[in-house]
Amino acid sequence: MSEIFKGIFVGVVQGITEFLPVSSSGHLVIARSILGKTSSGFEEIAFLHLATLFAVFFYFRRELLELIDGFFAKSGVSARKTVLYLFIASIPAGIVGFAFKDFIEGAFSGGRTRLVSLFFAVNSVILIASDYIKAKGKKLNAFNSFFIGVFQAVSVLPGISRSGSTITAGVFSGLERSFAVRFSFFMSIPAIFFGNILFNSFTNNVFSIPSIAGFLAAFFSGIFSIAVLMKVVQKARLRYFGFYTLLVAIVNLLI
Repeated sequence: MSEIFKGIFVGVVQGITEFLPVSSSGHLVIARSILGKTSSGFEEIAFLHLATLFAVFFYFRRELLELIDGFFAKSGVSARKTVLYLFIASIPAGIVGFAFKDFIEGAFSGGRTRLVSLFFAVNSVILIASDYIKAKGKKLNAFNSFFIGVFQAVSVLPGISRSGSTITAGVFSGLERSFAVRFSFFMSIPAIFFGNILFNSFTNNVFSIPSIAGFLAAFFSGIFSIAVLMKVVQKARLRYFGFYTLLVAIVNLLI
């Protein structure tokens, strides 16, 4: 298998699974293991996450521009509160990232796929439970922002979906599903950005042709998966992804 094809393969895996609640990091660990890459490859994974960050910018470009305009407007109290809550929601992941950097990198090793199966099983429980939570129409505040952020911090573990866990936490804390989805995507911006600063040294290997091919594949497939998730969540069907990740956990243990 050529290196360029490997890069595209891993990029598509990242793009599709980053926003669908099935854990891109968990799938990347398994995919890298299948390709014979036993090192953590965390720099490559961080670089692919950057591609999906650009996918978020592209898909939500209008909402983000409105948020930025509102932040600097005199009457933009709501926008400034949203930015504040995004900052609060990012605190737990920031603390975990700095405090447990070595452990997190080790969890991405190709030899830790059994540990990933455990995390996939935990992800299944989160997703299946989410469909049975009724939204209460509450508004975003500092407390539930931090609560959602805790779930995002847990999702740094490969096998636990960032989007699935944060959306579930949002609905559990009383937010409407549509708002919980948008807030989850907006939360990914500081998480991925600072994650790249923390874990990615941007060596020449990252800017190789296979890596760039993977980056582009992750970007375009990421846009597709965002569109799919936006439709699925509205109908409370995350449990189907939960059944899928449970199957992945079982199959991964068997093989």
